[in-house]
Amino acid sequence: MLEHVYNQYYNYFNILALFCGIFPFWVILKRLGFKPYLSIMAIFPLTNFLLLFYIAFSKWPNIDKE
Repeated sequence: MLEHVYNQYYNYFNILALFCGIFPFWVILKRLGFKPYLSIMAIFPLTNFLLLFYIAFSKWPNIDKE
């Protein structure tokens, strides 16, 4: 009986952790002028690293308006 309660809270914690991982990337990408749905890449271990390099070395649409 106690395992069921533990598993239920564990699932809620995972959903909260997932949201807390995606939301900051969503806001940052939106402010920089990128498509915010790229923040979904932040969930996966290798793609979040690639996303950071993409952000760092590409032109930022909202800032680099020349």
